[in-house]
Amino acid sequence: MDAALLGSVSIAAAQGLPQVPRERTLISRGWHSHNQVPLVENFNPYAGVLLHQRSKLHSTVYEALFCTHHMTNELIPWIAEGMEYNADVTQITVRLRDGVTWSDGVPFTSADVVFTFDMLKASRPGMLFSTVIAEWVASATAPDAQTVIITLTKRGPRRGADFLASGQAGRLVVVPGHIREGQTATEFANFDIAKGWPVGTGPCKLVDSSPSAVVFDRRDGWWALDAGLVPRMPAPERIVVVPATHGAMPQLYASGQVDMGRSIQAGAYDAIRFQNRNLVSRNAEGPGWGTPDGCVCAPRVTTQAAPMNHRAVRRAISHALDRDRIVSIA
Repeated sequence: MDAALLGSVSIAAAQGLPQVPRERTLISRGWHSHNQVPLVENFNPYAGVLLHQRSKLHSTVYEALFCTHHMTNELIPWIAEGMEYNADVTQITVRLRDGVTWSDGVPFTSADVVFTFDMLKASRPGMLFSTVIAEWVASATAPDAQTVIITLTKRGPRRGADFLASGQAGRLVVVPGHIREGQTATEFANFDIAKGWPVGTGPCKLVDSSPSAVVFDRRDGWWALDAGLVPRMPAPERIVVVPATHGAMPQLYASGQVDMGRSIQAGAYDAIRFQNRNLVSRNAEGPGWGTPDGCVCAPRVTTQAAPMNHRAVRRAISHALDRDRIVSIA
């Protein structure tokens, strides 16, 4: 593993790609723990348990309608400019940003969003999120190219923030309808480097995928730069995502073999930060080095068996819980 990581910058050269200097290459471990990259020829964002989408695609190829700033809980418009609910929170109107394009130059429009919702509803339960979409979304319509109206099956005051805004990578990924149309949704691998697949709106393109690394290169252009939303293209010219186990992370950080990746324990960070002076965390001082957890932490019970299948029992437990304590622990 160490040898593979040490050679990660030269992986691309060995696979016939142009060389990019180390100082212009970002090496990431991604999110999941693997000894080798899984599903090297399947980049369907709704296949598997997040996999490539959570570890690689969400920060390179695909972009969210909205993002969430974890430190402030601020909703940040990105591909979309805004959203609003109707009076009884059963309908969400999303306004898309004008000028967004897919990496193949085709305009990103409301038709792509509607296609994504329809595709997921039609493919339940065979695709990620398809069941929850079918439960919550009655329909998605596009009155014009920049507007999407999402009609819910029931009142959903949190649906917009919880599913349309990417507080983490496990949120709605809009797929290009002009490529996916006519394809069998559950079987489409979304992988053909010669065709430029996967096609997204982000600033990077996939250039190689193997068990040892997934390699992305910076594209020549990006709609966000053209729109003046960002002052320049991202600094890294190449992003190499390498596999590694969770236990290997402290040493990989300490030796500079990876630039970013999954979190480590606070004690491990405190022990190795002096070995690698370039290693930084969110906070300049401990003992809390990192950011708030992006995942939802909550006590849950099964409702399928006694006594938890009785509403009165669940209500009694709810009244007995110390909510302030739960929030503090989470």
